[in-house]
Amino acid sequence: MNSDMGLCGAVVNFTPPTASDTCDFTLVSTHAPNSFFPIGETIVIYTATDTAGNFAQSSFSITISDNELPTFAGCPVSLTVDADAGSCGASVGASEGYVPPIATDNCSVNVLSTHNPGQFFPVGVTTVTYTASDSSGNLGMCSF
Repeated sequence: MNSDMGLCGAVVNFTPPTASDTCDFTLVSTHAPNSFFPIGETIVIYTATDTAGNFAQSSFSITISDNELPTFAGCPVSLTVDADAGSCGASVGASEGYVPPIATDNCSVNVLSTHNPGQFFPVGVTTVTYTASDSSGNLGMCSF
């Protein structure tokens, strides 16, 4: 099952197993129907225990997949900057319009960049690429 949009997991409804016994018994579970399950596999265990202390268990797994790609907000457009006086390039930062984009994801996200604001760029075209990855291996990119 896929995660709910924007969440790092999903609410899952399921039909609980039934139990029977000749004596009175209680049925308890590690999870209830319509519970939130995180990304990955979760084992749900139901335990029926009768008044004599006898018990039986039933279990099943619920697996939630994260297929939601990280996204970037504020990906800069291409910038053209004059070289610094007496230099064969320029330091490019926020005053020149280089503000790093913001990565978001339904789960945690790690961002790597080929360059950073304030860094020196040589004369010519340099492509800056930001890559966001989540723990499920989903990737999002922003290049300018």
